[in-house]
Amino acid sequence: MEDIVWKILLVEDSEDDYILTRSLLSSMKAVRFELRWAPDVSQGLDELEAFRPDVMLVDYMLGAHTGLDFVRAARETGCRAPAILLTGHSSYDLDLEAMRAGVAEFLEKDVLSARNLERAIRYTLERQQYEERLRRANSDLARAMEDLETRVEERTRELAEVNKLFEQAFSSLHLMIAYLDTQFNFVRVNRNYAAADGQAEEYFPGKNHFDLFPNAENEAIFRRVVETGEPYYAFARAFEYTSHPERGVTYWDWSLVPVAGPEGDVIGLVLT
Repeated sequence: MEDIVWKILLVEDSEDDYILTRSLLSSMKAVRFELRWAPDVSQGLDELEAFRPDVMLVDYMLGAHTGLDFVRAARETGCRAPAILLTGHSSYDLDLEAMRAGVAEFLEKDVLSARNLERAIRYTLERQQYEERLRRANSDLARAMEDLETRVEERTRELAEVNKLFEQAFSSLHLMIAYLDTQFNFVRVNRNYAAADGQAEEYFPGKNHFDLFPNAENEAIFRRVVETGEPYYAFARAFEYTSHPERGVTYWDWSLVPVAGPEGDVIGLVLT
């Protein structure tokens, strides 16, 4: 058994479903857990501050409210615990709405089992840890960029040399990095990004990302980042190359971070 305890908040208006969920959690052998039950949105929000859960299991139907109402309210309080939505049905529209509300995973009640419940919680928590590492990496990158800007201001006469060092760093980073404008046209990419698609760096500038890599769901995510100014993080997201069907399905960890202009509006996107 792992030497950890999952703190789980269940927001569920049915006591029978609460008992069932508790029973499923109790049958998990690999981990221990501490469960709190809230039968409605109001009590669920109270538990957030008192209990500080690692993960939230949220029923879609909560009387006069929905589970998405609860998740939105939880996010407004600053809660970053991942939410798993328990629902009697799923659809593309619900999936999209849930993603916008901040839901990390879906589980359908009619096929709920201890195994898929444990798997969903474990993967959701691992994904959150990955996103936290990525946020810290982006924060470190931002601080490094601030340091670079300070050096440029202090050493204007050596600007050419500083630019040379920056170009070397941009080209040699192990990450694949692309900078795009708000219409998703490539401004520039680094060597690793170009090499991943078998192209030269000069191939990409001026071309539109979704002309090269068409994907309606990803394009909707890009537009939402431009509209909201909020970054997006993907973990093992499936992708199929339309122009290269022989590659099959590939899975990518990627982030899309908006670049703000002097007025606070989004002027570009950094894709890593």
